[in-house]
Amino acid sequence: LECQEITKKILEMKPSPKVLDLMDEISDKACEVIDLAECCRTLHTDKSWIQAADQAFLYLSQYLEILNTSPPCYQVLCSLSKHKLSSEQQMMLKSLKLDMEKSGIHLNESDRQKATNIQNEINELSSTFQANIFAPTRLHIETSTGLSAPSFTQMLEINRYGGPAEFPSDQTVVNEILSWTPSAETRRQVYKAFERSVVSNEKVLEKLVRKRYEYAQLAGFQSHAHLTMSAMMAESPERVLSQLDRIAKKLRPRAKKEIALISEQKKKEGLSGEVYPWDTNYYMGKLKANKCSIDAINLSHYFSLKNCFRGLKILTESLFGCELREVEMEQSETWVSNGADIHKFNVHDMASGKLIATIHMDLFQRVNKGGAACFAISCAKVNKDGGLRIPKVVLTCNFSSSRREQPAFLSAFSKIASSTSLNPSPSDILLRHHEFETLLHEFGHALHLVFSRTKFQNLSGFRGPLDFVETPSNLMEFFAWDHRFLRQFAHHNSTGNVIPEDLVRRLKESKTMFRALDTLGSVLRSKVDLLLFGKEPLSRKSQADLVQSVMKSTIPIKMEESPLWHTRFEHFSNYAGGYYTYLYGQMFAQQIWKKGFSDDPLNSENGHKYRTLVLEPGASKEPAEILSSYLNNDLNIDIANHL
Repeated sequence: LECQEITKKILEMKPSPKVLDLMDEISDKACEVIDLAECCRTLHTDKSWIQAADQAFLYLSQYLEILNTSPPCYQVLCSLSKHKLSSEQQMMLKSLKLDMEKSGIHLNESDRQKATNIQNEINELSSTFQANIFAPTRLHIETSTGLSAPSFTQMLEINRYGGPAEFPSDQTVVNEILSWTPSAETRRQVYKAFERSVVSNEKVLEKLVRKRYEYAQLAGFQSHAHLTMSAMMAESPERVLSQLDRIAKKLRPRAKKEIALISEQKKKEGLSGEVYPWDTNYYMGKLKANKCSIDAINLSHYFSLKNCFRGLKILTESLFGCELREVEMEQSETWVSNGADIHKFNVHDMASGKLIATIHMDLFQRVNKGGAACFAISCAKVNKDGGLRIPKVVLTCNFSSSRREQPAFLSAFSKIASSTSLNPSPSDILLRHHEFETLLHEFGHALHLVFSRTKFQNLSGFRGPLDFVETPSNLMEFFAWDHRFLRQFAHHNSTGNVIPEDLVRRLKESKTMFRALDTLGSVLRSKVDLLLFGKEPLSRKSQADLVQSVMKSTIPIKMEESPLWHTRFEHFSNYAGGYYTYLYGQMFAQQIWKKGFSDDPLNSENGHKYRTLVLEPGASKEPAEILSSYLNNDLNIDIANHL
């Protein structure tokens, strides 16, 4: 009702820049609900809350679609081009008009209604696709020989004689099983059971692709991917596909050599030299550990959660002059039965002591929980009184809570330790290094929202083009591999020793061992995404054939049958036509790291420059302008040149 009153006011008033403030007020009120609903339906443990959040999300999405197809509102916006506007007002006007043009504002009334109906169907199909992926189901395999997932042992049902076994259909658990299980046959059964666990999504995806294509065509775009890229630096799917093909051509020879290493190791173990999808995680980990003398479990002793929190605090203080203060959660704030599993941090400016943001961290795995993400609960914006609204962010990951520190006097006596009544806090959990890297990635998203300083909430933080918003998150990952930063906090939980520089060097060496295969995995997913949503819709069989064809031309591994991993690829629900942006984010982050942080990762002047030029503008400037200002106009947007 409030939004309707504001809309009425806009249509009755004389067009002026004030219209942009009122439009942002509508956006703000809607986002207060829709952003919270998105977070709630992803993280809440109470089904009634999840259902209510789903309904609220769909209802508000429908309302915004109606607003985006209002000709009177569009006409008011068009009239503002005659007025003198600030650069931020111009970006706001551009953003609002583009949203309406994507919604088919230029169509006649009948077609606008058709577009609205199609968008509502898309929203429901996207929700169904994602819900099917995260549904709490258990998968069955016929053999449990060697089945192992050290962090999730309590979630496995294993037959001690190697008979049938069960495990949850959770990506994090399955990745760990595929990384730690020595039996090829067990890995094969796990991989196939997981890949085929949401076959129902084949039908959902077929409909989703078709509806997005219908919508794009109706709105005047060649395809959904063309619609998605209409405001991005990449400009067109064809341009990105050309870059991806060049990367694949460049990296396939190196990837074949990496596959040969795995094949040779399999032969040494008396197995066939053929390399299948369920082999890569296990043998890549094994070969890295052997060559670089890396033990993931021992390494985790340097990354207790409290150490990692200390690392985030050091990073925030050194670079941005802000302090992270952990505070107690109010019972009314939590969305899980055990509120202790959520950490709340207030962010204070160190010079003034003022509170500038709040970050909630929901880090541990539970049934039906989504993957790692960052949710904007409220965005920073300039209030009517000139003050700044405090942004609130929820950062979520999917870490195991079973890896607990043990007091030194118990560490050698596991039976005594397991029977003791000691009840360690969540901060005593040991993270794997890759989990700390994930934490930094999501923290990068959070900082984008925390430090954004825009007049309009609609332009705050990561509410910008997809091929830019992954840049701050990817930049933070670089810190996970820099000993100058890690030595500040990564101290062994038993001895207190600082993580050795040589260990970090070997860790970095292990990262590059299979870089070609890792990168081609991103290329594969990006190409499938663009080809599915960048052309006329395909049938289910044709979709599967497309996935198989792209796999064969991209990654040199053996396949037994048509793959179905695309039925579990959650990014099709929210990043359709835009998954390539992760590669763009890595490219831009690499340029920023080299320019500002590679020589001194904790330099406060460089941190201030990054905060001011990259984070504070949010989406109030063009991404290319933001990046060029930091890189002194030395910006390259061809991903093939950075790999």
